[in-house]
Amino acid sequence: MPLLDPSITPDAYFAISPLLPWIIISVAARHYPPDPNLLPSLSAPVSVRLWATLADVPQNYVVVKALCILCTWPLPVSSTSSDPTFMLSGLMMQIAMQIGLHRPSHAQDFARFKEDLREEELRDRVKTVATGYGQPPSTVYDWALVPSASNGTNYQLPEEVEIRLSIERFCNKVTRSFYTNKMDPMGLVSDEQRGIMSDFLAHDFEEIESKLRPNTS
Repeated sequence: MPLLDPSITPDAYFAISPLLPWIIISVAARHYPPDPNLLPSLSAPVSVRLWATLADVPQNYVVVKALCILCTWPLPVSSTSSDPTFMLSGLMMQIAMQIGLHRPSHAQDFARFKEDLREEELRDRVKTVATGYGQPPSTVYDWALVPSASNGTNYQLPEEVEIRLSIERFCNKVTRSFYTNKMDPMGLVSDEQRGIMSDFLAHDFEEIESKLRPNTS
């Protein structure tokens, strides 16, 4: 995985984030013939280090690197039901967005203090978030969330929950409609497309508003 810079020493990585070197060591321990039990013996202390690190806010973007590697080569677990990989992939993406990795050239917008990133640091951030985006999307609206009459289930969402879900779906649609231009640094679609999408979204907004009106009197 071309995620790490071989010119950076282990001590330098330890200084930035102790989690990343231990994740690297745990991966290397998978193929260490002198001690076949090294990986199982590392699993518990590395897990403790992992969750202790994730409790810190804000995060360092090197932690995203560590989670990328860990989600690719998870620590051993007794069953799939106890495997935290899917949960960790979600955390990885949310941390990346919170610290602005998805907008590497606008890192200052996500930082409390001034950041002057060198060209190689920008490239490293792009590489990190590109590797992380190989994980599942953070929001999935599947058939389980459509009205019960159309999906064959025998339950109905409470009205206030269904209304809230409609609003969140609309917000998700707005984001995906306006931020899909790969040629724009900010991802914004062209002015012409924005005008067309605004008309469609305005219609959707009016539909949601009409559903909400009887409930907000």
